[in-house]
Amino acid sequence: MLTYILKAEAVLKNVSNVQPLDNLNYPFDYKFKIQCGCTKIHDKPIEINSEGRFQVTGFRREANFLFKCKECNRERYATIKRLPNKIDQDNQWTDILMINTFGIRLLDFIPDDQFECMSLLSNSIIQEIDLSDGEWYDYDQLGNGEISISEVKWKVELVR
Repeated sequence: MLTYILKAEAVLKNVSNVQPLDNLNYPFDYKFKIQCGCTKIHDKPIEINSEGRFQVTGFRREANFLFKCKECNRERYATIKRLPNKIDQDNQWTDILMINTFGIRLLDFIPDDQFECMSLLSNSIIQEIDLSDGEWYDYDQLGNGEISISEVKWKVELVR
């Protein structure tokens, strides 16, 4: 088993509490490029969300992601746990997600789903934020000012 932590950092302007929009009604799809334990790097990224429940063959265990590698024909799986942290400060790495993998190496995170934040100008929650380009700019009409998330960086760190 390998354990990874998904970390993020960004430059924030008039916003805080930046996090994946991840709840029961809208589970966030965490997308990763992966490498199988057999060293095959898979062409297509995989998606894992907290609502996915799959029974692992031969074990009394469930996983959030399960697949059979076409190269080695082995079943590989992963579980995720959303961490309570939110991006609140400029240029400070924040732990977002813990991922336990079995026979999978995580190579890269692809931020291809929606995020949310809180405007410091109006204290309103803003959802449906797209960070796939590493930045987001908007105008808070209630707070009468510019808000933004920029220079977003991601890293998938192996912790054990």
